[in-house]
Amino acid sequence: MTTCPECRLSAPRDARRCPNCQASLLAPVLGEGLAIPGDGLAPAMFEGRRVVPADDLLAILREAPEGTELQLTEGTFLLRDAVTLNRRIVINGAGRERTLIVGRGAEFTLRATAPGGVTLRNLAVGHEGNVAADAMWVEAGHVELADCRFRGSRGHGLRLTGDAHGTIRRCEFLDNFRAGLQIGGQASPSVEQCTARGNRGEGICVRETARPVLRDNRAVVNYQAGIAFYDGAGGSARDNLCAQNGLSGLALFNHAAPELTGNTLRANNRSGLAYWNQAAGTASENVCEDNLQDGIEVHDGAKPHVLRNVARRNQGSGVAFSGRAGGMALQNRCEGNTGHGLAQRDQAAPTVAGNVFEGNRQGPASPSRLAAL
Repeated sequence: MTTCPECRLSAPRDARRCPNCQASLLAPVLGEGLAIPGDGLAPAMFEGRRVVPADDLLAILREAPEGTELQLTEGTFLLRDAVTLNRRIVINGAGRERTLIVGRGAEFTLRATAPGGVTLRNLAVGHEGNVAADAMWVEAGHVELADCRFRGSRGHGLRLTGDAHGTIRRCEFLDNFRAGLQIGGQASPSVEQCTARGNRGEGICVRETARPVLRDNRAVVNYQAGIAFYDGAGGSARDNLCAQNGLSGLALFNHAAPELTGNTLRANNRSGLAYWNQAAGTASENVCEDNLQDGIEVHDGAKPHVLRNVARRNQGSGVAFSGRAGGMALQNRCEGNTGHGLAQRDQAAPTVAGNVFEGNRQGPASPSRLAAL
């Protein structure tokens, strides 16, 4: 005898339907080619399901109902087509070194659009092939990503657009052809304790009117800037390390105006911090050291407030304004730079006061009157 899952009464073991309530007694099994209608199953049928590489993860993800939670084992899971996660789902792996989801879709491996949230933990997502596809695209909705890796795609490692929001913690964005992490649209995620390394674009790129909070991240050895803000992007970047990048450690373009506080910008191939175009915002208490050009450079018509920063041992000046740049340079410490402590070039006209200059090879400031301000 067996027990009917609906009426809880006894039924013959070989019966296909319960003789009492006519409910089906055939339990669906994942990974054996059974077509499972997503709207017809309770989440309990999927909760905590153990999925192995031999299972059809593509079908499982497409058919999983709202509230599904999956546990992926160690191994590589191949998705022959792109998958859109449009319902609340949790996908756990056995560790980002041990569980890998690889896609072959034309634009992305995974796309998240679920208003109720998509959660990924302890796994890696990549893409193989010659198309410029992203490993993961969060088009909209809430996302929680923890201890994940996005690596080796010919697009972005992870891209957020629309109203995407949520938390990204302790993730890695490695060796992607574009930015490791790109945040655009009106996205407003919190990105904490992540690493962006070896990407051919920026480590972290913020565009359009996105307003992320970037905190305690490492953007190192990327081909372009470690972290870059474009367009009208804002938000904040606090306590990040940007080191040994191909261009500046932190760069702002267009009308971007984020708040930059307590970042360490070290040994980059251009400057530690660069403002271009009409960029603005406040940079305070950052350390710009050992960069191959200026510690902080402000160009074009940019007008930032540069307050209480340290610029030391840079190959150019500690702080340099050029073009028609304005803004303020107040209470910064410029020491041991190969150029001037503070340089004002072209028609730049910042407000300068209370800066400290020590041991700069070409002197405290240029023009020299700035040293007295």
